Amino acid sequence: NLANNRRKDILAEYQNLNLDIKPLVIVQFPNENDALIRLIEEKLEDLGVTYDNGRLGIWMSDRKQNIENVTKLNDDVQFLLIKQAISIGWDCPRAKILVKLREHMSEDFEIQTIGRLRRMPEAKHYNNQLLDNAYLYTFDEKYKQAVIENIGNAYDVRRIFLKKEHRDFRIIKQLQNRDMELADERQVREMIRDFYIREYHLTEDKQKNRTKLEANGYNMNSAIEATILRDSVTHTEDMVRDDAFRYDVEFAVNTHTHGIDLKHEIDSMKSIIGMTYEKTRVILEMLFRDNRDYVGKDRADKKLLNLTTAEFYAFVINNASKFRDDLRRGIQGAAVYNDLLIEIKPREEEFRFPSEDVFKYVPQRDYEKIENNVYDGYTDECLTDPIRSLPERLFERWCRVHADWYFKNGDTGQQYFSIVYVDGARKQHLFYADYILQINGETWVIETKGGQSASGGNRNIDIQIENKFNAFKQYAHEHNVHWGFVRDKNEKLYINNTEYVSDLNDDHWKGINSILE
Repeated sequence: NLANNRRKDILAEYQNLNLDIKPLVIVQFPNENDALIRLIEEKLEDLGVTYDNGRLGIWMSDRKQNIENVTKLNDDVQFLLIKQAISIGWDCPRAKILVKLREHMSEDFEIQTIGRLRRMPEAKHYNNQLLDNAYLYTFDEKYKQAVIENIGNAYDVRRIFLKKEHRDFRIIKQLQNRDMELADERQVREMIRDFYIREYHLTEDKQKNRTKLEANGYNMNSAIEATILRDSVTHTEDMVRDDAFRYDVEFAVNTHTHGIDLKHEIDSMKSIIGMTYEKTRVILEMLFRDNRDYVGKDRADKKLLNLTTAEFYAFVINNASKFRDDLRRGIQGAAVYNDLLIEIKPREEEFRFPSEDVFKYVPQRDYEKIENNVYDGYTDECLTDPIRSLPERLFERWCRVHADWYFKNGDTGQQYFSIVYVDGARKQHLFYADYILQINGETWVIETKGGQSASGGNRNIDIQIENKFNAFKQYAHEHNVHWGFVRDKNEKLYINNTEYVSDLNDDHWKGINSILE
């Protein structure tokens, strides 16, 4: 019943997105248990799922039915009964749910089966919690534990329901305005150029720039470098063994054969700067290639390198990973001015707490129900790594003592509270502030971030933190909302809602009790 309800929920969400995808439930049986198979067939018949109406399929060594088109995204089969291990070549990305009735299997089989369920129908995520996860229903505790241990983001979950007294809560949330195209090719190009000049101390001297980039980790070889594995390989994991024999090779650039490699690497960069492939390539060529004119004032002095065509191909392909890292820091992480936030004019909607939610937790023998959470069934079993980060755990424990009530927001999905911000390329993004709470009758919206170690080291890894802070500040001003960023140091919490600075010793960061109590 749970699996069927989840299948219906997923189907409805696909339909909301106008996608012709029908999710599949796989039911896995113990070997030689025909009585149990018949029992499940009878249960499914009660649900209107039968072989005759094409909604039920079976794939076993001695019996196969309704499986001819089962891998198609819109096939009518809703439940597939299996007894064997899924064959290596079988690919059915619409399979989202596993009902596991089989006795404990080997680790290889566990990962293989779950891996099938984790494939996405269109090879992408939908920013939707319901569609971006796979689901396992089982009474086999050993199997469940093996899955959790071997898959880094697998969790026990249960459904929790909003308490009646919080159903009337309202607040405005923001959504991206798709009609606003803010990215400007010239500005992005100048931003990339300014970053490289600032980061690597580049000048108008192209030869010295080449030397400086090479000294800072850029590969300036005019040939394309690669690593070849030369060893005996039985399993895929053999390819990444530490003792596997590898050797380095070089290839002279061929613009015909290496054109696909160049396109692939530039494709991997385009989403970082919010440009098309064509514009991204033009930007790189203007900055680094000798036969592409730089467009703009004083253009002769603005090119950073004068690479030949072959050198440019090798430069991009050999340094693709470093390029991506630098573009993230120089573009996505660049702070933008507040007037850009005004230009966006985000779409706005009324936000209510979802009537029900999925609660991730780690089972504990001694757990406590958190009474001042807005959901019934919310317990302290979630206050553990990796379900909650350290600042989140510290803040929720603080909320248990000080808040009238509090709500833990989701990380993605239209059902959760969101605010729009822009990155340095003026590209719109959503971020989901972590908590909404009430203190002494006042509503606060709080975002938690990595804090600072005792020695002063910064544990925040979000390169967009300043852009999010400024967008949050403007949202709060426009909607008269109490807000703040909360970070930790020595397990104490500090809050800032004035001007963003990284150092928690700065006066802009205040002890949380001095502001919220």
